[in-house]
Amino acid sequence: MSLSRRAAVVCSTLFAAMPLSACTQLQEPDEAVMTMRESPTPNTVTTTVKTTQSKAPSSAPAEGFGTDRVEINNNKRGSYKVTGVRIGAHDTFDRLVFDIGGTGTPGIFAQYDDHPSQQGSGFDVHVNGGAALLVLLRGVNAPYEAPQGSDGHAPSITDVVYQGWDEGDSRWYIGVDKKRPFKIEVIENPTRVVVDFQK
Repeated sequence: MSLSRRAAVVCSTLFAAMPLSACTQLQEPDEAVMTMRESPTPNTVTTTVKTTQSKAPSSAPAEGFGTDRVEINNNKRGSYKVTGVRIGAHDTFDRLVFDIGGTGTPGIFAQYDDHPSQQGSGFDVHVNGGAALLVLLRGVNAPYEAPQGSDGHAPSITDVVYQGWDEGDSRWYIGVDKKRPFKIEVIENPTRVVVDFQK
């Protein structure tokens, strides 16, 4: 066998073996990347944060999922702000949690928005995913700065965009892979706002 033909056979054998080797050594990454973007002005500021998988609670969500608008009025006004955003994957739902620091309990407004836009200016807001859920956390103190980044990862939650503070409302968009039934509620001790998306 000639040298050139022998080299071709060796190369063919190596290329044929590579996919099998790559498949057998491939593992799920220990870390995920979730992008949370802040766009209080027309010039969007994008921050990509490396995050680790958060441990998901074992309890399943209660009944009450839907795609209609949700409003929760709360009279326990106080002095509070969002201190963190956490994301977790579960068997039957994906969850996003706004951690609330301080005293009092926020009111909530949530609905799917076909045309995400900035409050006041009306400029378009880009939200990754097939659908965008607008969430207003009401009664948040000013001046207010959003937490940087979000912990965890869930397949259906594709983006988290902070839209700024306006007259007591902390404005957020949650990107979802598609328009999924959701449930949102306030849980106390410690105070947090929980958004579940049904799988």
